[in-house]
Order: sequence, then C-alpha cells, then structure tokens
Amino acid sequence: MKKLRSTVGKDPLVFLSGKGMMLPDFEINVVPLKTGDTFSFGIASDKAYGPRSEEAIIDLPQDMFMQEGKLVEEVKVDNVLPLEDQNGQVHPAKVKSINEDNCNC
Repeated sequence: MKKLRSTVGKDPLVFLSGKGMMLPDFEINVVPLKTGDTFSFGIASDKAYGPRSEEAIIDLPQDMFMQEGKLVEEVKVDNVLPLEDQNGQVHPAKVKSINEDNCNC
C-alpha cells in the first residue's frame, strides 16, 4: 500500500498497488519511490482520461461557490476543484475563467 503526502496539507493519498485503482502510468511512476522521495511527472492524455473534450466545459453560476456573500478563496483560474454530480460522484474540475457577469448574488 502506498501513501502519498500532498504539499498542500491534505491527507495522504492511499491506494492498493496493482489492483487497478489508479492509472497504470501513475503506478509506474510512484511504485518505485521510497519514503521521503520527491517526485514530479506528467501523464499523456491518451494514457490517462483522454483528450480534452469541449463538451465537458460548462459555465456554472458563481453563487454555487459563494460563502458569506463572497466567492470562496479556492475559486481561482487554474485551480482544480472537486465537484459532485447528481449521482454523488466527485469529479475534478479546473477553473478556466471567472465571468463576473455570471453571478446571481
């Protein structure tokens, strides 16, 4: 079992290697690491989740991300946010832009 620590203070990622829980190229890069190793790697889209799909880009109202009348701090261009769909599945979503006109506040 591997535990990865995030540099942003989140809980470590835990997964059982060899069980198909992670992308194969992710495991190839992570399994040889030892405790304390630092690392950085990329995975080509064709070996991950596929190419970018324009149909997957959607506009969301800013009021979904408001707290106490202000846009939450995490909503910044290029940040990845966990969004939950109607079935309770969580999907990472990257903020591409913030449209000030798209606020019902």
